[in-house]
Amino acid sequence: MTAKYERVAEAIREQIRAGKLAVGDKLPSTSALRTQHRVSYGSIRGAMLVLKAEGLVDARSQRRSATTAPRTCATLLSPSLGEVCRRGRSQTT
Repeated sequence: MTAKYERVAEAIREQIRAGKLAVGDKLPSTSALRTQHRVSYGSIRGAMLVLKAEGLVDARSQRRSATTAPRTCATLLSPSLGEVCRRGRSQTT
């Protein structure tokens, strides 16, 4: 059986994959997420912690979480390499 916070995190991941949530979009409030997924505050907090660790959301206290670009080794090393990775091409010079 999957933990409730994992189900919530997967639902948000799927919204990001499907393009329903784009980079910079604000997530619904904690209260709205609790109602939507019928879970406790702790389950929403757990999901946000998982998604933050994965680099998918920027969760800050007192503010709604916002989606971020998925972090990869290339984007951490160089923004230009990250752009190349997003386009799916190799950089040639």
